[in-house]
Amino acid sequence: MGAARICRCGPFGTSGLDIVPETLPETAAWYKPWAYGRWRGVNAPPITCEAVEPDGG
Repeated sequence: MGAARICRCGPFGTSGLDIVPETLPETAAWYKPWAYGRWRGVNAPPITCEAVEPDGG
């Protein structure tokens, strides 16, 4: 599991973001923890942008 997490931190991985999943799939097995990592894309939570009013000056 550690090796899989290190591989995802490379330039073609998820850039160091490897958030632990909240729940595992129903078919999860203890002997293949690397199967539940997200190997493509970024694991970061979505960024929310808020509208900002321009200054009156």
